[in-house]
This record gives sequence, structure tokens and C-alpha cells, in this order.
Amino acid sequence: MSLQDFERLGTEYVAQIKNGKLHALSNVTLDQFFYEVVIKLAQRNNKASWKDDLSRYERYIKPELGQMKLSEIRTYHIQLMLNGLPERLAPASSNHVRSVMHNALNTAVRFELLERNPCSAIRTLPTNNAVERILEPGEAAAFIHVCLESPTSLPNLALILALLTGVRIGNVISITRAMLSADLTSILLPHTKSGKKQLIPLPKEAQWVVSQALSLGASEYLFPSDRSQSGHITHPAAAFKIVCEKAGIATTGSTYPIASGFPKEPLTIHCLRKSFGSAVQQHTGDIHCTSSMLGHADISITAKRYTFLQKGQCAEAAQGASHLLTRGSGIPNYPRIDLGASGSAVK
Repeated sequence: MSLQDFERLGTEYVAQIKNGKLHALSNVTLDQFFYEVVIKLAQRNNKASWKDDLSRYERYIKPELGQMKLSEIRTYHIQLMLNGLPERLAPASSNHVRSVMHNALNTAVRFELLERNPCSAIRTLPTNNAVERILEPGEAAAFIHVCLESPTSLPNLALILALLTGVRIGNVISITRAMLSADLTSILLPHTKSGKKQLIPLPKEAQWVVSQALSLGASEYLFPSDRSQSGHITHPAAAFKIVCEKAGIATTGSTYPIASGFPKEPLTIHCLRKSFGSAVQQHTGDIHCTSSMLGHADISITAKRYTFLQKGQCAEAAQGASHLLTRGSGIPNYPRIDLGASGSAVK
């Protein structure tokens, strides 16, 4: 079904609601509209974050507002829901929940189920992204070393791949074999946060990680899981905490001893991406290269203007960054591993 056909059916669905053929307009609940229209539309549009949106809706919004009728939801109700979010959530995470609600109600306005969006009056929370926490060289080596103490742990391998490519962890865990090039030198992500495709060059160290993960299973996913509905491993937050504790690296809420010389500021999984970007910048000295490697949709995130780079430049930058991140790891056969023609690791 084409997107045009889906939108036509959606319009007809709303018309039926208005005509009383399905449900009276006043009885349409947020749950009903979100599941029957919002999520299906996001899937048809290939929105990269639709699974995250669904998770946030079911975890935070549905319990409070799901059974309410769209016509009865007011700004007050939404603000109460947001006020009740767990205190552990960062402002940015709270803003993501607000965004899910705002976009859903915008869709309701678009389909003429609401005249106005009651979420528009609620401002986003201020966020402070000025502090940039990255892995120091000693920390990076310790992090990788601990990860590879369990070389058959898919979550651990996913964490290393996130560090060595700068790919968001949500994209890493959902990589499929079809996204990998035949020689394992690159990954083509069909959907990213920006909504665009992105070609990720793989340095040899990352190729080793990919080869190791491939050797552990035959699923369509690089990091498969039989226990998850998605078919791939879930967000490796628990594995990240365990690795950091063993390596003596500070994380949010950590109470264990921090290794001598390591920063006291907490590290997060997203800091793996920042660490890669910092290493690219250190290796190339080119902010435009860094922006391109991170796949930023807007160059203003990392620079005032944007320049396109040749594939070879990105590959060289990725390899240089990988060398900076893995130096001093002291791990036998890693990270200086050559790959044979088959793509398997040659020891």
C-alpha cells in the first residue's frame, strides 16, 4: 500500500467516525487513535523512531491518558502527566515524551478530530548540553578490555561497535546482515534519526567486532535475541553499567570505586558516540568531517556550514579515530587484526 493510499484510508476512517459508522467522534480515545492511526502512519512513513515513540507512549502516556477521549484532553491533563514522570528522567527524556504526545495530537488536528493541539501550550524543559563527557584514552582501553572479557556477549560487542563507529546505540542493536557490505568494510543504515540513509565506514577494529558477532549466530540481525519481540537484543543499559563498574568508570548513580586517574563525571551510553566524534575531530582537525561521520542532519550542530566528503576520507577518518580509541588496550590479536577475503578474522 502506498503512502498516498494509506493517508486516503486514514481520511476515510475519520470520515466514518464523524458519520457514526465506527465510533462517535466524542468517543474516540487517545489509545484508539494512537494505535490505529499514529503508529501505523509512522510505520508507513518509515519513521526511524517509531518503536521508541511506541515505547514512550506505552510506558508513560498510556497509563495516564490512554483511555481519555481525544475531545476531553486538555493542556492541564498533559501537564499533570508530564509532572508525574519519574524524577530520574533527564529533561531531554521528558521532552521526548512531550514530543510523542504533541505529534500524536498534531495528527489528530490534521485529521480534523481536534480543532487545536492542547500540548502546544506546554514548553519544553531547558536542557544543558554544554558539558561533554567522553572516554579518556585510559578509560577507552579499559572499557574495551572489559567488554572483551566476554567475547561472546552480544551486548558487549554492540557497545564496542557503538564506540568505534559513533552510531547511535539504537541503530547498532538493530543492524541486519543485509545492511553489511560483502567485505564488511561498511554498514548502510537505511533509517537514522535524521530520516536519511547513512553509510558507515568500518575500521578494521570494528570489522573484527562485526565478524565476531556474525560467528555467534545465523539470524537476520547482527545482534539477535530470541527473547525479544523485535528479534534483536534490547538496549544494553545493564551491560553498559556492568562494564563500567568492572572498568572503574563512573556512571550515573554509581557507588563503586572509580579507578585512579579516571574522571568522576558520570559516563552514559551516548558518550560512546561523543567519544568517537571527539576522536575523529582529534585525528582530522576538521569539524565538517566530524559532522559528516556522525550523520548530523543539520551542520549547525557541529559547525556553521556543511561540506560533503569523499567515501575514502570518511574511511580514513574512521580508522584513525579507531586507533586513537583502542590504543593501549593490551588485548591479544585486537585491535590490529587483518581480515581475509571471506571477511572472517585472521589471527
